[in-house]
Amino acid sequence: MAGSRALVTGANGSMGGMVVRLLLEQGEDPIGLDVSGDFTFLPDIKGEFEFIRGDLLDLSLLMDVVKRTKVDRIIHTAAILPDLARGNPSQALKVNIIGTDNIVQVVRAFDVPRLVFTSTKGILADPTGEHAHPTYEPLNEDAPVIPPRNTHTLYNDTKVFCEHYLHKCMDMWDLDIVMLRFATIFGPGRIRHGNRQLVGKWIEEAYYGRPVRVAQGGEQKDEMVYLKDVARSCIIASHAATPEHKTFHISSGELMSYRQVVDTINELIPTADVEIGPGLDPMQLGMVGYSRLDISRARDELGYEPAYPLEMAIPDYIGLLDQLPPIEPY
Repeated sequence: MAGSRALVTGANGSMGGMVVRLLLEQGEDPIGLDVSGDFTFLPDIKGEFEFIRGDLLDLSLLMDVVKRTKVDRIIHTAAILPDLARGNPSQALKVNIIGTDNIVQVVRAFDVPRLVFTSTKGILADPTGEHAHPTYEPLNEDAPVIPPRNTHTLYNDTKVFCEHYLHKCMDMWDLDIVMLRFATIFGPGRIRHGNRQLVGKWIEEAYYGRPVRVAQGGEQKDEMVYLKDVARSCIIASHAATPEHKTFHISSGELMSYRQVVDTINELIPTADVEIGPGLDPMQLGMVGYSRLDISRARDELGYEPAYPLEMAIPDYIGLLDQLPPIEPY
């Protein structure tokens, strides 16, 4: 939507950077905010949008930015990632929770019409019964979230709190907030998110001509979503007129075994040499974190439709890697 202005937090991250990239492609005028000055994901467009280097914990800076730029939407992607959160829990709580509250205060102060909050399927309790292996019935937005004692990550815990808090904010102050829970994301830069990023790691290893051997997990099924569909959903949610609900699941709509994923990588990337053994749990999570999401609500109320099935996502992924420097995990 030409002339529209969105503030994108975490603009130098993999997700925020892709949101900025797609906003520019649509003729919009994004404002990027990030504590980092590293443009690894945006080397070709870093001069095409206004970028502000700043910390989510600096409320006065956020107030000044929104007052000056008069943005009509905020797409909040910034967060401390799972592995980094485990290494520095206090900082994760500050950035993921207090940082989100600072964004809420800015939305309140300047009547920003829409806030999009990026969450994760990781907040959901481990699927059981028909939702687990081998049937994988889709989980809708009313599925239970992780209990206080769980084997999930601190990152997921912060997202649970933020979702609960944002619902309270909507009740107390009549704010317009949309929350998106993503399936397992793959795309350039996502390998920084640790061992849950197997598909992206395999694609990038294949791209660089390195063999991959995975001991187990070929029969495990899961649902993934390509980074461009994630970014598209953020933009779509930021423009959606009046959705009835406030929480939405976002995925590819494809339930695939990891053996199918490996076969597709080997077929589409000439240099690929990826092998996976039988069994379940290729990520070695030690928990039932694999699932399928029901995206019918996002289809009906937001107008979201996945655009990148795996066979289209892989060539697009490779095209992006051609433009970027090698990306290493943190």
